Amino acid sequence: MRHGGGSGPGFWDCISSSGSTTDRCDLALPLPGIYYVMVRGFSAYSGVTLSATAGGPPAAPSVLRGAATSTTSILVGWRDGSPNETSFTLARRQQSAGAWGAWVTVSTRPANTVEYPNSGLAAGATYQYRLRACNEAGCSAWVNGSAVTTPTTAGALPAAPTGVAGTIAAPTQIRVGWTDASANETSFTVSRRMNSGSGWGAWTDIASAAANANTYLNSGLTGGPLNQYQYRVRACNAAGCSAWVLGGVVNLPALPAVPTDPATTILSPTRIHFTWTDASTNERTFTVARRVYAAGAWSAWTDLRTVSAGVTGYTDTGLTGGGQLYSYRVRACNAAGCSTWATAPSRRLP
Repeated sequence: MRHGGGSGPGFWDCISSSGSTTDRCDLALPLPGIYYVMVRGFSAYSGVTLSATAGGPPAAPSVLRGAATSTTSILVGWRDGSPNETSFTLARRQQSAGAWGAWVTVSTRPANTVEYPNSGLAAGATYQYRLRACNEAGCSAWVNGSAVTTPTTAGALPAAPTGVAGTIAAPTQIRVGWTDASANETSFTVSRRMNSGSGWGAWTDIASAAANANTYLNSGLTGGPLNQYQYRVRACNAAGCSAWVLGGVVNLPALPAVPTDPATTILSPTRIHFTWTDASTNERTFTVARRVYAAGAWSAWTDLRTVSAGVTGYTDTGLTGGGQLYSYRVRACNAAGCSTWATAPSRRLP
């Protein structure tokens, strides 16, 4: 065998000699790279018959810990200490009458995994875990964690939250809020269902909020006249979860359409009447804004007035005549947000 890495193939080394027709050599390859193997019979070498890539076993994981999450479950977590493992082997042993039992393989986890929820355990029992990383070259040393004891009783369930409600926060967002009524929860579960006009869909858990939380922002939603959302929340700890508390239905409307036909009419040297056509059926208000051209540049837009739905005009008074140039724009708004602006051609006062 010779090593083919580095600056080129090395010298041939005899690694095994046997008079049988079959032979096996288990080798510890000292360098990474490609190795070439040749086999010679009684008279001549047969040529290259095998190539392999050398590599060492992965480094051992670290910080192996377990935490009881219920009377029958332990969450085992660790820190991945290697970039080249292909799997982790997790083993467990149980203490009985003060003595440890035999190690039993619990699970083989994929590369880059950093936790495993071990369920189906006994209440009030003490367990210890060990872990090693493996690849084709072998396995690291075992890493032992500390003993973990599951609770003997489930304990008290947390009290259910109160005041669950959803409010529109943005065109694609609903903020779910509640009041924390418990002193022993470890998390809150937020669930949602949707009605798009064909009936309510199934409940789906969408978030787990930390203990003492009282709000969750649900983003990426779709507004529209038929899109209804409903939320429910419950408090949870190692003993289980409270009853669900249901919030009201939230309608997430679509944005209103952009107003059309924006236009201005000069009423006097100090008054301009700004008009538009209402192109939507779901606006709540219109916002009117104005800018002025002075000293060779346009000023920033300034919101002048917010008018009610259905209104299609606004008269701006107290202006400066004598050739002053003005520009007006309008947009429609509702709970989901506002449309884009519709801008009228600028007008110069006499």
